Amino acid sequence: MSSTLLNKYLIKKKKDLLDYAKLLESLIKYENNTLWKNKEEFIIYAKEVISKYVDNYYFDNNVHRDNPIEYANDNINSILKSLILYCKEKNELGLLQEKKNETFLLSVIITTSAYLDISTNVIDGNYPDTKAKFKFLLDYFNKTNILKVYLNNNHIISNIFELVRKKRSKEEKFFDSFENDLIYNEYVLNNDSYDIIKHIKLDLNGYDSNLVKKYEEEYYEKYLEISLELLEVKLIKELLTNKEVNKYNVYLEKKVNDNILKEIKDSILNNYVTFKNKEEEK
Repeated sequence: MSSTLLNKYLIKKKKDLLDYAKLLESLIKYENNTLWKNKEEFIIYAKEVISKYVDNYYFDNNVHRDNPIEYANDNINSILKSLILYCKEKNELGLLQEKKNETFLLSVIITTSAYLDISTNVIDGNYPDTKAKFKFLLDYFNKTNILKVYLNNNHIISNIFELVRKKRSKEEKFFDSFENDLIYNEYVLNNDSYDIIKHIKLDLNGYDSNLVKKYEEEYYEKYLEISLELLEVKLIKELLTNKEVNKYNVYLEKKVNDNILKEIKDSILNNYVTFKNKEEEK
């Protein structure tokens, strides 16, 4: 795997949030904004902060996704932390005081983008509910007396939810592409974690059993690679929900290329996956 599915997924999330933010920037304003003069300058700031947010906090603080106001109050702290990381990196911590209202505006826009994304996710999100409650969130921000929110700009709001709908459709296709009756993992509960039993069904009836065994041994690493990709997809789904993420054991039948395991070991998925040598477990 050249890049983990998780990394590819998070790259997509950065793009999704930025696309929402571009539209929201025309809906939520601060009249005396001097931090950015046009959409292009806004994108520079938003892209950097969103990247920090997705890398560090994307799967956190999503408990109140069914209540946009509670969600915003919880999640804006993660957005502010991401903004601080950006300012430290650029040696511009003064922005947080000098442009206090502007950085608040930026945080609100990105928080709203994150809400649109997580509350409509294809695993346990609710698109109609989010659409129905969206104006409550806009009205809440409008009451800050700092921001000007164009509550009645139905054209932009309609464009936002059409974009959400299209992105949901693409995400459904992404997850559906890993559903296959011939290639799957079977998970067996073992105390407080799950053992993975790999199942890759091949139509090898009629072939010499010794040749079949040789074939399976020769392509063991490829089978393992496929199995780990399926595990990544399962973990992404679990991380998107508010439920506790399960732990998984992967038993290695022999020594494999370190790069195959590295993709999981170097990501947050390592918190949920344990690799074990099958021979040592006997």
